[in-house]
Amino acid sequence: MSDDGPFEIELVEAPGTEWDLQAAGLEGAGLFHRAGWLQLWREVYGQRSVGLVARRGGAVCGLLPLVRKKSRLFGRYWVSMPYFDACAAAGSASASLPLLEGSLQLARECGDEYVEVRCHAARPWEWACRTHKVRVVLDLPGTREAVLQSFKAKLRSQVNRARREDVVVECAGAELVPEFWEVYTRKMRDLGSPGHSLRLFRRLVGLFPDEADVLVVRLGGRCVSGAVLLQDRDTVVIPWAATLSEVNPLSLNMLLYFEALGRAVDRGATRFDFGRTDADSAHLRFKLQWGGAAQPLHWYRAATSGGPPPEDVKQSARLEPAARVWRKLPLAVTRFMGPRLVKHFS
Repeated sequence: MSDDGPFEIELVEAPGTEWDLQAAGLEGAGLFHRAGWLQLWREVYGQRSVGLVARRGGAVCGLLPLVRKKSRLFGRYWVSMPYFDACAAAGSASASLPLLEGSLQLARECGDEYVEVRCHAARPWEWACRTHKVRVVLDLPGTREAVLQSFKAKLRSQVNRARREDVVVECAGAELVPEFWEVYTRKMRDLGSPGHSLRLFRRLVGLFPDEADVLVVRLGGRCVSGAVLLQDRDTVVIPWAATLSEVNPLSLNMLLYFEALGRAVDRGATRFDFGRTDADSAHLRFKLQWGGAAQPLHWYRAATSGGPPPEDVKQSARLEPAARVWRKLPLAVTRFMGPRLVKHFS
């Protein structure tokens, strides 16, 4: 087999077990390259979710998962993994460019506007790159006690303050999803944002039982704080977390994050990823106080027209009026409407 022969790009409409076996042997492939995510978006949101395979001489050299998004507000486009920070093309560096071109060809055939491929690190690609989002990553010590002792005094006192309340912390799987979702949807309504459905979280934990944890904090027997954790190789990620505003004076959100760090240590992870946020935001300052470092994300876009890719909708200008209305709606309405709206976001 020649190492410099042409690549063949194959479209896989419904990746499954074979896709996961192929990904397992490729450099850079992780949890978010798994076929289960594409199955999740198809089942829950009815979105076309496909995979591109780069072959050379019959051997698999690279993979790129893609999900199609369609909405009046954000347009029609493909993204390498919605809702998460990064899912770059896995495999050899030489296979990445043919995969990118293959993704653009797919978008053109569908009459869509652009493709977005999300990466943690910078890539030598000619696509337009945005670094408007950052993630915070913390290197973990080997024990829970070492985690606590690594905090500054104020942060340590907040965690200990919460521990003195009538609290119970539990970490498990699917059985805790309904409790978490109750808190999550209340918090999302109060923030003015639509949230995912109960079905999505149940299906997620069912598809990834070995990688997903659900963490809840109960006060007086009632769940008031919770999170979903995912382990991707040596890193635990916290993509969803919520604490009821009414218990903020008790520092229970701080306890939630400490317990999340502790669970990561229990799992043998060496890093904790607090997830993405806007640069120079209050959320970023919250995440930095735990001792991690901010790292810019690199999101690459290319338009099918060959011109510059479209800019994002400015949230403050166009979405804030809708957010104000959302905060005033009954909880039952936002729980019903939320999944029907959030499926159009990424």
